[in-house]
Amino acid sequence: MTHAGPARTGELSGTIELPQSKSESNRVLVIKALCGTLTESTAAAGCDDSRLLKQALMAVCGSNRGEGVQTTDIGHGAAPARFLAAVMAGREGRSFILTGSDRLRERPFAPLTEALRELGADIHYRGAEGHLPLLINGRTLHGGQVETDAGVSSQFISALMLIGPTLCGGLEIRMRGTAVSRAYTRMTAEIMRRFGCEVQTGERRIVIKEGRYTDRDYTPEGDWSAASFWYSLMAAAGRGELTLKGLRQESIQPDSRAAEVFARLGVRTEYTAEGVRITPRKHCTDAMTMDCTDVPDMAMPLITACCAKGVKFRLSGLRTLALKESDRLSAITEELHKFGFVLRQEGADVLTWDGERTPVREEMPTVKARNDHRVAMSMVTMGWERRFAIDDADVVTKSYPDFWRHISEHIHIAGMPKQRNEI
Repeated sequence: MTHAGPARTGELSGTIELPQSKSESNRVLVIKALCGTLTESTAAAGCDDSRLLKQALMAVCGSNRGEGVQTTDIGHGAAPARFLAAVMAGREGRSFILTGSDRLRERPFAPLTEALRELGADIHYRGAEGHLPLLINGRTLHGGQVETDAGVSSQFISALMLIGPTLCGGLEIRMRGTAVSRAYTRMTAEIMRRFGCEVQTGERRIVIKEGRYTDRDYTPEGDWSAASFWYSLMAAAGRGELTLKGLRQESIQPDSRAAEVFARLGVRTEYTAEGVRITPRKHCTDAMTMDCTDVPDMAMPLITACCAKGVKFRLSGLRTLALKESDRLSAITEELHKFGFVLRQEGADVLTWDGERTPVREEMPTVKARNDHRVAMSMVTMGWERRFAIDDADVVTKSYPDFWRHISEHIHIAGMPKQRNEI
């Protein structure tokens, strides 16, 4: 689907029911599957990633329905695929083929595969070495010590952590390389503790005691990663008031730093019983320098907000963005160039903008979402002053299915009726 419409010139207002945290939901689904308590009625975030993961876990951890190899296509979901591989590897007597979209099959898998093999897993690549699809013959895995590369994705570490309590003797994970997104492994540890497991985390190792998960009711909070797009829009608009429901001040989500980060771009956060209220504030920095290593998902809306407000920036810690649903560094650089912003990459880790602009060639640019939900949502900030179109807009269902409806309902343009498909 392509969305198009007039430039936004009004204000943001109203109350938004944010989706549940995808990151929290996915971890809870895995834990409940390992508890044997995952059912159709188990609450989960309504996005594609959590929906597909829940379906797959129910099939993997349910009774064996007949002989043969069970094939699971997890779509674009990297975290669901990595979590599933760890669970599948320990299903004694079952065989699985795990696959996904074309882009997911390009994304790295080797660090997790190698670590699982050290624990006794029987895993074979069915295509390119180090990538999906995988043939996984389930076995009883053993615990002990395993070493893995922490510099590619924290999801590999979290996948190992989640199965750690189920292994004989528990699990010690030793990490080599420069760890990325460590805040996400800390989130995994905290959720595991809430389900009764003992986890110790350190700079270079994580120790998980053998034990059993204790099932409990758990409702994930609102998704701070989703909230960051509204912070970006409020920064660009500079007027209005929004209540984002379901967010907490004491959050375990890494992107809860949005309140602190976007304060520098002129957005005030007030915590309420419902969630947070965001409004404009007068102060805005002239230049933004930030290490995004622990908050890579916030980088995209932060970049577009800086450009919209004319704030020069130098963001580091971005090397994992090239390995996401798209090469996000290239994607955001190319898409923002359509709006006249000249961004520059410094190696694989840094993106800068020194204020350089170039004439806009098209009166109504077309943004290519590139099958990437965060490209689609972050680029909406550019629509505050210029009309544009966006291809493949429905890709937002990966994490935020109601995004376009919320855009239509909560951005108001003076003297103009709301239109469902406006950008």
